[in-house]
Amino acid sequence: MLKNLVNVAMVLSVCLSIGYAKPLKECKSERDRLNGCIEKRYFRTGGLWVETPYKNGKQNGIRKAYYKSGWLHTETPFENDKRNGVNKEYYEFGQLWRETPFENDKRNGVNKEYYEFGQLWRETPFENNTINGVKKEYYESGQIKEETPFENGKINGVWKTYYESGQIKKEAPHKNNVPTGVEKRYYESGQIKEETPFENGKINGVMKRYYASGQLETETPYENDKINGVRKEYYESGKLKEERLYKNGKLFIYKEYNEQGKLIISTE
Repeated sequence: MLKNLVNVAMVLSVCLSIGYAKPLKECKSERDRLNGCIEKRYFRTGGLWVETPYKNGKQNGIRKAYYKSGWLHTETPFENDKRNGVNKEYYEFGQLWRETPFENDKRNGVNKEYYEFGQLWRETPFENNTINGVKKEYYESGQIKEETPFENGKINGVWKTYYESGQIKKEAPHKNNVPTGVEKRYYESGQIKEETPFENGKINGVMKRYYASGQLETETPYENDKINGVRKEYYESGKLKEERLYKNGKLFIYKEYNEQGKLIISTE
């Protein structure tokens, strides 16, 4: 019984010490910053702008910044002048906007951003201030919208985007931020819509577009981002509709056919 009373007394003592802890006084001198104080800055209108806690002459504690309206803008945890912990930013009406984890003043961990009504919007993984891993973006519904793979701050791998239904929308292979390989776009049904070949960031090869039915719509030959050769367009039936001869991106000859295959226009 006595032991229990002692434990209760200890808990009450701790609670009282926390409840009645003296708030830090406002900084007036360097001595105050050594002993512990809050530096306050104000807007020209007189409203509080920033509160920065000091101890041992350095920023230690949660620095707070405010909107002119008085709402909290940011909370930044400091240890000896360096950001350590989760930095939080808020929309002006109080809803959390972004969380950024810091270690020794560098972003380390997953940066999270939110829509105005609280749903997760974006997740960005950091290592030593550099994006590393898969960056993800979401629709307000919570469905995945984009997945972008990063290595050392650059896009490396297949960047994917999605329809809100969850169906894949685009697949774009990258190497060191540069489009490389065949970029594919899809209809929401899952049917292929477009195929674009890239080499070192430029379109090289035959770009193909398809009808929603899967039938080939156009074939366009590219060299270093310029149309070179004969571009062909087809009716959905598969019959040839147009032929356009290009040289270095300039049109030289145009031919058009009706669905029966008869030539109806020619500039040759």
